[in-house]
Amino acid sequence: MRRYAETARHAGQVFCRAWRLVAAPTAEWQAIAASLGQEQRLLRWHVVVLSALFALAWSLGVAWAPMQPGVTPSYLSSVTTTFFLCVVAIMLLTLAIVLLLPMYERPRDWGRAWAVSAYSATPLLLCGMLLIVPILVIAMVVALPYAGYLLYIGLQEVLGARRGDAAEFAAAAMVAASLLSMQLGAALAALGVM
Repeated sequence: MRRYAETARHAGQVFCRAWRLVAAPTAEWQAIAASLGQEQRLLRWHVVVLSALFALAWSLGVAWAPMQPGVTPSYLSSVTTTFFLCVVAIMLLTLAIVLLLPMYERPRDWGRAWAVSAYSATPLLLCGMLLIVPILVIAMVVALPYAGYLLYIGLQEVLGARRGDAAEFAAAAMVAASLLSMQLGAALAALGVM
């Protein structure tokens, strides 16, 4: 029972943080920057809970309305793969940020870059819950620019990027993460995994 209460408390904290990131991003990024060293557990919960909900919603949507008649992937396989890809996408954005930091005269810091990546993905992960109805993937069109905006603020507040550089840095990180993602997808396809 105690473990259930702790899990519920962490999930509540995740949704409170997600709401504050969407509703008042600058203030929430400042709070994140001030308490980053103490909040590693909340950060992990944020990634796990929101990625899991994204994976569950998408997989249910695919199971209920298969994209191709007669072709329905195993539900558990779909959930696992989608969860894994959500986490990998966040890691690839983190890698892109870490690689770009010296270009913007900032020291490389994996922990802070991970926090910026994970928290800036919040709008996309929240919209993922709508994917229980696959046609609502269109919501991602709205969520993606907002995720870029959160990245822009997070780069300034958490990683100390200059305001004049932050927009370029955010765009470069998103493009680099997309390229890394395509390379990973091509490699997985070549291996027959996808």
